[in-house]
Amino acid sequence: MEVTSIINFHREDDYAECALKSLEAASIYAIERGCECNILMILDRPSEVVLEIAKRFEETSRVSSALVIVNNGSLGLSRNDGVVRASGRYVMLCDGDDLCSVNMIFDSWIEVKSYLEDKGRRVCCIPEYIYEFGKWVCLRKFYSSRFFNIRDFAVVHPFCSHLFIETEILRKNLFRDLSPTTGFAFEDWDLNVRLISSGVEVEVAKGTTLYYRKHDQSIMASSGYIRLPPKNPAMVPQAFWDNNYIRKAEPLPCAFVTKGRFNIFSKSLKQKEYFSLAAKIDERLASSSVWSEWRPSVPLRNNLCNEGDLLKCLKVMVSLTGGVEYDEIILLENGDNAISLVNASNCAQEGRCIIRLVVYCGNSISSMSWRGSLPENVVVVNFSKVSKLLRISERNELLIRFILIVSNAKSYLRVEPGALKEFMEIYWGTLSNAVCVTDFHEKYLVDRNAQGKKDLVNSRILSYLTDSGLYKKSERKSRQEIEKMVGRVENQLLMRSLPLRKKLKFLSRVFGVSK
Repeated sequence: MEVTSIINFHREDDYAECALKSLEAASIYAIERGCECNILMILDRPSEVVLEIAKRFEETSRVSSALVIVNNGSLGLSRNDGVVRASGRYVMLCDGDDLCSVNMIFDSWIEVKSYLEDKGRRVCCIPEYIYEFGKWVCLRKFYSSRFFNIRDFAVVHPFCSHLFIETEILRKNLFRDLSPTTGFAFEDWDLNVRLISSGVEVEVAKGTTLYYRKHDQSIMASSGYIRLPPKNPAMVPQAFWDNNYIRKAEPLPCAFVTKGRFNIFSKSLKQKEYFSLAAKIDERLASSSVWSEWRPSVPLRNNLCNEGDLLKCLKVMVSLTGGVEYDEIILLENGDNAISLVNASNCAQEGRCIIRLVVYCGNSISSMSWRGSLPENVVVVNFSKVSKLLRISERNELLIRFILIVSNAKSYLRVEPGALKEFMEIYWGTLSNAVCVTDFHEKYLVDRNAQGKKDLVNSRILSYLTDSGLYKKSERKSRQEIEKMVGRVENQLLMRSLPLRKKLKFLSRVFGVSK
């Protein structure tokens, strides 16, 4: 058996039958061209309607089919159930509410085999296009993972869950359980990062299209999911400073022209034919046709992301903290309490040798005169200044990613009482599954020599400041002197982002400069 198509179901009552007919058509297309296929249906706590549709399909399908009922309540675990049972050399992962172009299986199979046989590279494939329909109509053009750095995946997932891959590779890289209670999502985001970091590139199967249904019942539409992957190879300090760790992205393709790419798709007779075949299966797709006279234009997007503000701020924050994982992280909103709160920690009272990070989230134009008075083993970053350009929601997304990057499962997180209420409400589940969240008086045992890490942090921060052209090379500086230099850098970052009126106000309050 060459290909096993694994399709997952839960309660897709209105869509399951069309999804199976579409997958059956793609399987027959591949079988007629010499690619032996079968279909494996995984039903996780299915509704009665879905169960009846699946049983009827298993009995009547022209393609060899099997049905498995599981009780996971988790898409990742249910996909794993399909992977371990697959009989094909390759598997294609599908969802029970989508359709695919009839060439999807065959052309993906040819693409993956060509990379392995001609170039000696093991790759997985995603569709070249995603045609969104339902709540709205939109076309997405996908490009290879070769155009991304690993750190890009800390902020965005540029691919999709519809994957064609060698079964052996996937069995070595099974999905993690990322249900809403874990505080993380989505499992395909996490999987793709791990695949790429292990040397398996994500390529596109040229000419293939996934017809992706947008509806209110989908997992993506659920407010219970946090759009954030768990700690993975993209969310470690090395991804932001170590050139030996960072995958160097290839230059963007010359054909990256939005309007031109849409014309290529809309004028393709093959794409029009594939769409017509899928629309015969599901008439709801037919009403969204980009070839209709009454639909003169459709948005075309792509998965190529230039470094946006969120990623730029994340790079600055990781660089200004030395690119290491900290033993203790303290979140503050009131700078006046900084010294007392830091000294209230048991590790300070007991003389524990650890390295700590203070993240100030209060007034962005505060002078923070207290930062130079903190102990030598404390590093400070003014989150409010670095993130000034971002919206509130983006600032929360930045802060949670930053905490995950500079911490590990043994790190302790302490939050100033009453501070960051909205942030903690949103990300409490995420933080409680990633770090040890404690109050300022809970005892814990840490017995590590932090002197080497402290010296490493200082040297990396100075190196970053020098490489950025912000400061000239100088002699060894104390922790307090470095904090003053970092504070000036944060002021510069804030000044660049403020309009003139606010710049004058900032100067007058911080430096005593008159208007």
